[in-house]
Amino acid sequence: MSRKEMSRLEWMEKVKRKELSLWTASSKMSLSYRQAKRLKKRFEEQGASGLVHGLRGKPSNRKVDAGLPQALYVDHDSI
Repeated sequence: MSRKEMSRLEWMEKVKRKELSLWTASSKMSLSYRQAKRLKKRFEEQGASGLVHGLRGKPSNRKVDAGLPQALYVDHDSI
């Protein structure tokens, strides 16, 4: 988890224990109230893993295949 996600976890746990309102927590996390509601729902359903960014651990859509640059050199040399 990143620092930002750890911070969100702490705020969501305070909301869960009713030490803090969701409105205040959303302000502290620099989120809109609506976004905080969505985050709280995911936290209740999935726990701490629901606060982690959904694309973590997945390769980029812009990633170039490792063999592609070499294939381009081979094709260029044959011309």
